Amino acid sequence: MPLENAITPDELSEFLKEAADLHTTVNPTLVDEITQFTNQPPADWILLKNGSRSQIGAVQLEDGREIVLKYYHPKKIFKKLNYRIRGSRCQRSWIAGLALDKVGIPTPKPLLIAEQTSALGLLNSQSLLVTERAAGTSLRSLPPERLEMVIPLLTNHFELFSDYHIAHGDLKASNIIVDDANQPSFIDLDATRFLLSGKAWDRARASDRLRFKRNWQNHPAATMMEKCFSY
Repeated sequence: MPLENAITPDELSEFLKEAADLHTTVNPTLVDEITQFTNQPPADWILLKNGSRSQIGAVQLEDGREIVLKYYHPKKIFKKLNYRIRGSRCQRSWIAGLALDKVGIPTPKPLLIAEQTSALGLLNSQSLLVTERAAGTSLRSLPPERLEMVIPLLTNHFELFSDYHIAHGDLKASNIIVDDANQPSFIDLDATRFLLSGKAWDRARASDRLRFKRNWQNHPAATMMEKCFSY
């Protein structure tokens, strides 16, 4: 698909560098409200996932907006040092959210990133990513009649993935949320990469395709869903 009315790959490359220096996309008043969650989650949050490396939950702000808090807890010293030098999974997800929005691929708006260090600033001890919450249900939970309405939009988004050589990294159906208007949104961007080339792009594209198709094995809509991932 031609890149009409969109940024060029070179412009995206520059934006990816700039995004690493951003720490919030919201006004100062909202920053004050959100940063109270930097050290620990609020008592009234709704826990969505409690994994070994991260905790994810949702909370409602004073203005009624629902946000998602994702706390990253690197366990090993090597990981803590590596994340400090090369950038953490939290930072990669932050940059990916900003960049997907830049090229026109829907994802919950990134609101704030906060990373804590220890050992004289040499190690990442904890990271927090705050985004808006994607309203809706996972793609695989939709009935066939709604899937038919989502496919054209999803196909267009996958074409943008191809145009910019973007690999999601974990393209399972539960990481695509569809709202009441049948608009899909991509979440869980920790492993997302941009502007891949050569064999790296071929491998990443094949991995995304395989991950996506596995979700539809033995599903009545399997053939229909495979068509939207044609690149």
